[in-house]
Amino acid sequence: MIPKIEISADFWTEFTAQNWLRQPAVFQLPQALIPAEEVFAGMLNLPQAETPEGQRFPLRFFRGDKQLPVEQSPRPEPADGSLEAFCGRMVDTFRDEGFGLMINNFQGLEGRVWMRALSFLDGLYRRVGMPANGASLDLFLGNYRKTAFGVHKDDQEVFTFVISGRKRFLLWPFEALADRFGVSEEDAWKPYNLWRVDHEELREEAVVLEAGPGEVIYWPATYWHIAENIDGEPVATLGLGLMPSGARLDYFLDAFNETAAAAPGRTIPYHARVGAEGSLEGWWRLLDRAATNPEVRRCAEENWLRWLTRFGFREAPDVLRRRELPETVWLVGNPANPVIYNRHDEDLICAVNGKIFVIPQNPRLVEMLHFINSGRPFQVGDLMRRFSGETHDGDVTHELAREDIQMLLLGLVNYLALWEITV
Repeated sequence: MIPKIEISADFWTEFTAQNWLRQPAVFQLPQALIPAEEVFAGMLNLPQAETPEGQRFPLRFFRGDKQLPVEQSPRPEPADGSLEAFCGRMVDTFRDEGFGLMINNFQGLEGRVWMRALSFLDGLYRRVGMPANGASLDLFLGNYRKTAFGVHKDDQEVFTFVISGRKRFLLWPFEALADRFGVSEEDAWKPYNLWRVDHEELREEAVVLEAGPGEVIYWPATYWHIAENIDGEPVATLGLGLMPSGARLDYFLDAFNETAAAAPGRTIPYHARVGAEGSLEGWWRLLDRAATNPEVRRCAEENWLRWLTRFGFREAPDVLRRRELPETVWLVGNPANPVIYNRHDEDLICAVNGKIFVIPQNPRLVEMLHFINSGRPFQVGDLMRRFSGETHDGDVTHELAREDIQMLLLGLVNYLALWEITV
């Protein structure tokens, strides 16, 4: 079945009314437990050849309070066999110094973790919408005594899922520390570090929250915080951060840059000749032309569909490499993560899990996508028989071959839009 985190509608209704953007809390949510074996599998998928400048999944490893260069940072190995065993190896290696490992964009490393994150967010997004500046899921692992960067705040609404061990967080409302340490109100929704502040001196004023596996801690972006280890044992958590402040315009700017690169020769009036105002007017004319350029619009639409179906995440899992899909296989789609599409000329630009594909505007294909998105299980051969053949739209005849349906379904399996089940 599809890996999920199923949270009741009543929980989300109460949460959004009482906590969202307001109050930190810890929740007993056993159904939100992300299995340690899935986290370990994601760690093994970490690319080996990334450069610090081009990392999709930035890694930071701390030996005590010292951050090691990426090339010297230990990584899990298949021989470890489990998350627990890897942690044991790190404890034996660093002993009293302690260790800490952080991996950003972790949702893109393991398809099962990805699906659990999306199913969790589905209930929240239906009530508050998607965060305009995106989302991230980051792994924090280690037996470090406290957060290496001290008391700080982020620009994210944070949900922390405890995978193993127990974790303690000390939190303070923005205004509780802002006045004392000269922080402007303008920084309430921005990242900020109080580098020289000793959190022990603030402990009595803190909201203290502890959690173990099957529990989730939430705090708003405006809260200062620091994490502590409770018993010296390794702890693994996944931090889901949602960024409601700001807005991502990458989908338009990337489209503009891509199409501009394909059409050299465009210039902007030289400011020494026409002045600042003249040069700016030329820039705005260039943007106006870009906004109405069909190529830019299509590219921007595709980028936007990618962002939507990534649920605001920067990275999504890579495409699987399954090569065959027998007609006897049973599959199921995910209504919480449907294949969406936009009509463009004679094409349907489709997107799911951050992947784009283009199919003809065939009424049978549209009907088939709606069936897949319903979440009803089906056998590959049955779907091929049901939707193949001719259909007539006025004077236009559309034909859909069984082989084309089979190839489309295989693609959707590789995009994690369809999951194999046992019936």
